[in-house]
Amino acid sequence: MRNLIFFFIFNCAALVLAAQNAESYSFHGIVNADSSPKENCTVKVFENDRLISYSKTLSNGYFNASLNYRKKYRIEFSFPGYENHTVSIGTDISQPKSKLSSDIYTVNLSKTTEAEHYFIISNNGKLSESKPFSHSSGITPKEEQILADANEKKLRAELKADSIVNAAMRKRDELLAEIEKENQRTDSLAVRSGNSKILLTNDSVSSELIDNLSESEKKAISSKDSKIENILSKGTLSNEDSIQIIRTIIEKKELLLKNLNDRRAKAEANGDSLLVNELSAEISKLEPQLEIVRQQAKRYEKEIAMKDKEIAVQRRQLILVAGVLLMVFAFIIILAYFMRQRKKTNKKLNEQNLLLEQQKFEIHKQAEKLIEANAIVSENNVVLHKKNELIEHQNLQINKSINYAGTIQQAVLPADVLHKKHFDSFVFFSPKDIVSGDFYWFSELHDIPRPAEVDDMFMFAVADCTGHGVPGAFMSLISIQLLNQIVNEQHTLSPKDILEHLDAGIMKALKQTETGNTDGIDMGLIKIEHRTDKTIRLSFSGAKRPLVYFDHNSKEIKTVEGSRRPIGGNPKSKAKEKPFKEVEILLSIGDIVYMDSDGFTDQNDPKRQKLGRQTLNDTLLNIAELSMNEQYNKLKSLMQNHQNGEEQRDDITLIGIKFS
Repeated sequence: MRNLIFFFIFNCAALVLAAQNAESYSFHGIVNADSSPKENCTVKVFENDRLISYSKTLSNGYFNASLNYRKKYRIEFSFPGYENHTVSIGTDISQPKSKLSSDIYTVNLSKTTEAEHYFIISNNGKLSESKPFSHSSGITPKEEQILADANEKKLRAELKADSIVNAAMRKRDELLAEIEKENQRTDSLAVRSGNSKILLTNDSVSSELIDNLSESEKKAISSKDSKIENILSKGTLSNEDSIQIIRTIIEKKELLLKNLNDRRAKAEANGDSLLVNELSAEISKLEPQLEIVRQQAKRYEKEIAMKDKEIAVQRRQLILVAGVLLMVFAFIIILAYFMRQRKKTNKKLNEQNLLLEQQKFEIHKQAEKLIEANAIVSENNVVLHKKNELIEHQNLQINKSINYAGTIQQAVLPADVLHKKHFDSFVFFSPKDIVSGDFYWFSELHDIPRPAEVDDMFMFAVADCTGHGVPGAFMSLISIQLLNQIVNEQHTLSPKDILEHLDAGIMKALKQTETGNTDGIDMGLIKIEHRTDKTIRLSFSGAKRPLVYFDHNSKEIKTVEGSRRPIGGNPKSKAKEKPFKEVEILLSIGDIVYMDSDGFTDQNDPKRQKLGRQTLNDTLLNIAELSMNEQYNKLKSLMQNHQNGEEQRDDITLIGIKFS
């Protein structure tokens, strides 16, 4: 068993060395085009029209193709704009001693003529061709010496491997001879055991003894003899057959002995002493024979048991050897695979090292260019730094200007719209930027002539100009100036007439008929009259903005829609054809009027959902009974909760006026 394991180990070592010695033929060279090396030329290797390798030439035009022996290959070189160049190679000879070619072959690509096709047959590790093949001295003397040393080392490794393989083969033959002797010894033992079994079956019984048996006993004896004959007719007997024969003989002799004892007992009962003596003599002869057969049966069964045990041990040893063999062969396959992968990796590393050397040179050149570029960048950075300082200064000035514009706008807006005699109010004013496109306007008409039945009269407006920030702020300033002229100077008191004059003034100020400018204003305008009979009359006119008010008596929120015509805007719009409409409403003490721009209802939450007019109206209905300051705080909380950190999208203006 131990010798057999050594045989497998020697065999595996030989296979490993053979795998290490399996080299391939290296076909390599340079691809030229227009008298210079061509980089990124495609090199395809086909075996029986099946693509097995695909690569690109390096920057110096170098290529390498690894070919196995006893194969036929076709190598194609292709590059855009050039004819394909094909080389056919047949490696039909046995593997030569020197496995690496030191020749560098040159492939010339052409643009105008069809590429040449070569048929090359390997001969003792060198290439012979059907026509002259261009060679180049593409390696240095130092590289030639390195290749020669490598070939010599490989030859020594082959000789050493051959010696180890031959020693392993001799050891294998010795082990096979020893195994053959062991098999012959086992066969001889089996033959000897078979002969002993056959001798046992030759035990005979006298015919006189059988004749004295009864018919049933004769049949039983005949049946056992037939059973023995059937087993013997098989020829070669197995261990089980031999045991069965011996047991049948024992049963036969026990049957005869029982018959003799029964007859002797009858003779003794009849007083026939002569017959008793004869039967006793027969019994004395048969009993030793039966005992001998029994002893032989025990010995033989013991021998068979020992042999079966030995066979079981040998079987386990063979299974162990087979398992070890499978593991060793699996190890060899894995080792060969990793060695092949290492060889491929080394080959790639060599090519990459060559490429890295070339890249180092390119990187060195690029580094020099980068140094020059960095110097230019440094100069540019100085210039950019100065420009950034200038831009920051300009931004600072612009922000100062915008902040000052915001101060001016705040000064133009009413400082205090509260008129404690007739009403209470709140103002929710939140510009998106520093300055706002929304504005509110308030005028107390004390110095303007009015009917005798009118005690006090006020004008109030909330407006939303196109855009926000600085452009919207300019529009708001122009609008406030025009409102002051129309109402306070020209004494125009009808809300719809005021909107008509404001529309004409905006179109004139922005020259919208000539320039095509379409900026406009959405506005809600009310006139409040406190009459001597303690009634309140409100006149409303809206340019795309509604009026919302709380009826204290009915506890309802009511809405009056404005005209769908903007102030200013596109002069050719069909909406300009309809005049602004005016609505009069009679109010009582406790009623509240709400005016707003679209910034409050159009503000979106993080899910881009607008707050909406319905939500605002529902909120106003719920808080209408509160003080105006508490209403302001509730509306501010509503906006903050809805906005939830989302950026404000437009200017917001919401004003409430409660009559008292």
